[in-house]
Amino acid sequence: MRGVLLLATALGLAQTVAGQTETFDVATFAAPQGWSRTEQNGILILQQRKAVLRRTEFCQIYLFPSRASQAGAQENFADEWAARIRGTFGAAEQVSRKSVETKDGWTVVIGAADTVTQGVPMRTILSTATGFGSVFSVMAVVSPNSYVNELNSFFRSLKLHNRHGVNSSAAVTGENRAAIGATGSVRGGSPGGYNFTPPDQWSEQELRGQIVLTSPVYQNGERCQITILPMQEAGSARLPDTAIGTFRNIFRADPLASYPSQPSRLASGISSGGWEFFTIRKLVGGQEGDGKGIGTILLTAKVGDRIATIYGISKDFIVSNCFGELVRDVWPGFFYSLTFQGAPSGQQNQIRQKLAGTWIAATGMVGNRYEFHSDGRYAGAAARRQPSRDSITTTAFFGDGSYSFDGNQLILTGDDGSRSTFFFRLEAASRDSGATWADQLCLLSPGMSGEVCYRKN
Repeated sequence: MRGVLLLATALGLAQTVAGQTETFDVATFAAPQGWSRTEQNGILILQQRKAVLRRTEFCQIYLFPSRASQAGAQENFADEWAARIRGTFGAAEQVSRKSVETKDGWTVVIGAADTVTQGVPMRTILSTATGFGSVFSVMAVVSPNSYVNELNSFFRSLKLHNRHGVNSSAAVTGENRAAIGATGSVRGGSPGGYNFTPPDQWSEQELRGQIVLTSPVYQNGERCQITILPMQEAGSARLPDTAIGTFRNIFRADPLASYPSQPSRLASGISSGGWEFFTIRKLVGGQEGDGKGIGTILLTAKVGDRIATIYGISKDFIVSNCFGELVRDVWPGFFYSLTFQGAPSGQQNQIRQKLAGTWIAATGMVGNRYEFHSDGRYAGAAARRQPSRDSITTTAFFGDGSYSFDGNQLILTGDDGSRSTFFFRLEAASRDSGATWADQLCLLSPGMSGEVCYRKN
């Protein structure tokens, strides 16, 4: 579990595993249904353990009594981390850490680390809320790639009140842009109904009604941005036409032009959350590799009767640390984290029909192939070519099993008991400004920075 795993949430799914609301100390929450509940030394522990395909999955949530503190949020987090995480699990560093100040008076600091205790890998997550002269902490310990919906549902339900008896929604709700995912990422969102996970180490601020995410400054001097605009009412225009017009207004450039820069890359699809999307990826103001161009990405999504708009800017895609083709691309992870309040229900039947068929991805040395059937079965094959001084050795791999969906995740369960999980999307993609289109399946392994896209055969 290296790196920060991305959230895999769908609010409709998360709500189905929540139990009745209860209260502990300054917090109210809905515990996951069927979990055991115990109190030890004033600490409330919610937990469950189960066997899945011959391996044990587990999750524990600890709610600690609030304590008086006049220290700042970062100092309180450091103290709680030392006491709760480092002292128990020996984890000295966090793989993610972020502070979010909310309008309700709480400041939440969130950190996570991967640890191995007695040979068992796990992720530990700590959230501390500082406000009103007190600090309140929640810790979660979870086995790899498990209990995503249950943890997201719990943290979505969590609300805090101060000791003066004035209730306020907690800093750890999706509406207040600081809910915690099952894997330690920080979930943001805007008052307009967006929910998302900012890329790791990116800062977040609200400017004139827009949410602006800003990257750190990289060694090549690059600093990137993702801007989230307030939602607008959907008009009568088709979503692609809306996206093209929006791109022209923002970047003062024609996204369909093929000169002087390369043709734009377009994609159109329906997400697993049920919202239609259209993306434009284009180099503006230069030619590939000349150092003058700006990498731009525009996403438009139709959510019911509203249009959501998000755009990003970076250096040339060839050298970018943000939306790069060779270095790093944070856009897929951001896209997969994106959900909208009030979005229509998922389109699993439609997705299953679009997924059916043979999908191939190949490079000079590696080839992968998946064949999905509408009855929930799949067949997989892969080949690797390894050159030596005198010859080239080709190694083949095969596997069959069943597949299922969990929000925007595709779960492959092999007949041999193996289990693989991917964030996924299905779309029609064009690499020549819309002249030709091809069906595309993109897969991203949780915790990885790059996705693999397959073309339909």
